[in-house]
Amino acid sequence: MSGPAHQHRAVDAPRIQALSIRQPWAELIVAGHKLVENRTWRTRYSGLLVIHAPAAIDKRALAALREAGTVLPDELPTRVFLGVVTLEGIHDERDGCCAPWGEPAVKHWTLTGPQRFAAPAPGIGAQGLFNVPDDVAATVNQLTGAPAAGR
Repeated sequence: MSGPAHQHRAVDAPRIQALSIRQPWAELIVAGHKLVENRTWRTRYSGLLVIHAPAAIDKRALAALREAGTVLPDELPTRVFLGVVTLEGIHDERDGCCAPWGEPAVKHWTLTGPQRFAAPAPGIGAQGLFNVPDDVAATVNQLTGAPAAGR
């Protein structure tokens, strides 16, 4: 038989999601120092998560981290995709869990396997989770060997 009812559709690869996180937090995540992200909301998404650094910088946090002796690059890139982690799960804050980065009264997003891109990829972020552009998806695929699609 032939016709529209019997045609096969190509199955899209899973869409890789990204999350915009202000510097210096984005840098600490891709460097593997901060493996929990604090959010007020949950998502059902899990898997590869690209870290995007938007234009805004958390200057108060940057100053506090440097004062505490945290080693950070002199220049923190913004408006770029920095690397990829795996979002393993999300849980409610529990007494002292996820120290030192977990904050009280929020959701803790557990991150593993940070991998920095060889070079930051310029791009615009968005609020919440968003699909990565095709070129960033290709970079993730090369880095992780995982088949994945962009927007």
